[in-house]
Formats: sequence, C-alpha cells, structure tokens
Amino acid sequence: MRNLKGLILPVLFGGEEPEVIISNESNGNRVIGGFLFNLLDTLAKKYNARLNTSRLTMSLSPYEIHLLVLNGTIEISAAGPLIIQVPDEWFLYPYSIFDWNVMLPVEQNIPVYKVFAHVFKWKAFVLIIVLLILISALVTVSAYIKGSNQHFHKFDFFFNIDCFRGILGGPFFQIPNASFTTKLIYSLIFLLGIMIVTSYDAFLQSFMTQPPKENIIRSFDDLQSTGMKINAFQADIDELLYKFRPQLMQKHSNLFQAINSFEDFIKIRDSLNTTNPFTITEPKWIIYANQQKFYGQQLYRWSEELCLLENILLVTSWTHYQVD
Repeated sequence: MRNLKGLILPVLFGGEEPEVIISNESNGNRVIGGFLFNLLDTLAKKYNARLNTSRLTMSLSPYEIHLLVLNGTIEISAAGPLIIQVPDEWFLYPYSIFDWNVMLPVEQNIPVYKVFAHVFKWKAFVLIIVLLILISALVTVSAYIKGSNQHFHKFDFFFNIDCFRGILGGPFFQIPNASFTTKLIYSLIFLLGIMIVTSYDAFLQSFMTQPPKENIIRSFDDLQSTGMKINAFQADIDELLYKFRPQLMQKHSNLFQAINSFEDFIKIRDSLNTTNPFTITEPKWIIYANQQKFYGQQLYRWSEELCLLENILLVTSWTHYQVD
C-alpha cells in the first residue's frame, strides 16, 4: 500500500449529493466532486493510485451498491451505506456522522383576522375586566367619601365608563378638586392605560411582521393529526427504522409512505413539492436549506423534534483481496 504505482482503483460511485456530486461542463467533460469523492481521491493520491471515475450510477441506492460489494460484483463502493453497527471486516473507518430527520413543509401563517385573537388572549381580557371592576369600585368609594357622588351612578361601582376609557389609554372624566387618594387612583389608571396600549401595540406589530403559524408540528402525533405522510425510501424503512426504532414503527408505521425506487425517491424529494414531508440526512438538508434562499419563501424546514436516528455512521465498503 505504500506505492500502488498508478493502479486504477475499481471504485463504483453512487448515492446522492453531497457525498458524490456529478456535474457536466459546457465542453462535455464530466466532473465528479463531493466529500466522499474527495476522500477517496485523497486516499488514491497518497498511495500513488488513480480512481476509475467512469463507473458511476445515481439510480442505485447505497444499500444496493453495498450488496454488489458483498457478492463480489464490484470491489469498492463509494456510495456511503448508512450503517449503525459496522462489521470491521467489510468497511473502512466511518468518514461522516450525522442525524437522520424529517424535513417538514413550512406551516402556513394564520389569517390576519386571527392575529388579533393571538394578541389579545382571554387571560388578558379577564385581567382587564377584574382591574376595571376593582378600579371602578375604588373611584366610586373615593367619590362618595369626598362627597362628589353626583357624577356617579350606583352601577359605576362595577363598571365605570370613565375608568374603562382610561384603562384603554383614552381621555376620561376626573372629579374636580379630587382628594389625594383619588389622584393616586387616577395615576394608576394612567399607568395601566400606557402599559396595556403599549403592550398591545408591540405584540400586534410583532405578529404583523412575523405572523404565527397554524397547526405547528412538534411531534409525530401532531403530524398524524394533519393526515400527511412521510415519504421515505423503502430500504431505509426496512434497514433502519424497523431495526432501530421498533417502538416508533409500532405506533406510527402508517405515517410513512414507502417509495421502492431510490431514483424516484430522490426525484420526488428534489421537486420540493410541499404536499408531504420527507426523510433526509443532515448533509443533504444543508443543500436544500441554501437552495431555498433563492426562493421567495421557505418551503421546508428541518425538524429537530421529528428526529429518526442520531449519529448515523457513513462508511464505504470494500471486498476482500487474497494476497499470495
């Protein structure tokens, strides 16, 4: 291995971006990149070897390419199978560790008329009513003590329209030559009016700038209630989910919509059709996240709550060589 003297390594490249990236130049030349290609290219240069870049396929999944290694059809797989428990006799050291999550269609903003319900919640309404009754009672009692009860009705003990205007930040009637206690109550009304109106305006401007979302999905149960299905590659479901997330599949197996063809799965996901969520690896999500920056709005988001597997090992597979 110190010097392979220009030997062409029989590597089959495959899988998906960004592990292996294939691009065609205007002059017809094909360029291969990606961090898996760069890894093997660096390895080949270190030992004075070359890579056979003519052998590549984007239609086979990493699992299918790995099987070709196991049955001896190809010698080296550069497709990065997703392996949790790595048999030492078949694989190199892992070259990448990442999470496997669900990318969700971004939830829709709530209608404008519902924004006001989010700004002015029922707890705030109850608090204002309680404060109104309390302050109305204080003002009415203070007026009776002062002897200025000609301006008030007995109903004002529970609901004083002037106090109501003041709490909402508007002008209101004040008793002439009010006592010191009454003036303190008026000052309290001024402060409450400023606090309530300022808080309402601040929340309203915030929600108008970035409206809340409808039906935010924070768990698999939330996703189940929406009726959407997670598009996933059939081999990923069989090799990863049923083996390493049996409890999840026992409860939510009907959440997954299996796609048998790896090529079809990649094409459907690349279309970014927001009808359904998709399973996705962390390196691939980085590409989608940057791609969406060129759109008018974000279509999908990376869901930390809907994590399928953490710290998945990405490895290359090699056949055995008998050396005489």
